[in-house]
Amino acid sequence: MKTFYISDTHFGHKNIIRLANRPFADVSEMDQCMVDRWNAVVGLDDVVYHLGDFSWHDPATNRVLFSALNGRKVLIRGNHDASAVQLPWEDITFYQKLGFVGGGVVLFHYPITEWDGFHRGVVHFHGHVHGAEIFRPKNSYDVGVEKLDYTPRTFDEIVARGA
Repeated sequence: MKTFYISDTHFGHKNIIRLANRPFADVSEMDQCMVDRWNAVVGLDDVVYHLGDFSWHDPATNRVLFSALNGRKVLIRGNHDASAVQLPWEDITFYQKLGFVGGGVVLFHYPITEWDGFHRGVVHFHGHVHGAEIFRPKNSYDVGVEKLDYTPRTFDEIVARGA
């Protein structure tokens, strides 16, 4: 079992293609690309932490899309997740700290300047900024799709990429 992270898929959001300068002709192409890339790396028993802003689709389309994505899914709520909370996530929260040998990671949709364990090597994964270069403290990583090539990534991949 592997653990993956991703944020700000914005499935079904036509305007995000222009607003975030995404390389897709339309929503259908964007959605299919992200589903394909997700399923290419995530196995059925893997866990994916989605750090918010999952989808803009209607509830019925969301259910179909959600079930097409591999893995066990946890939602860290973002500012555009009112409809996503109706999906069968394993858990839904606004903030989560995961511990592991040698450190941990704090998951929050928004970038923050300090977090629990900041001075002890705990890292912070966030989304929300769509790849924009903003001030981020050391050990803070943007896991939005624009930074991760529209593909869920493991902790080690994210840190190595310097996202």
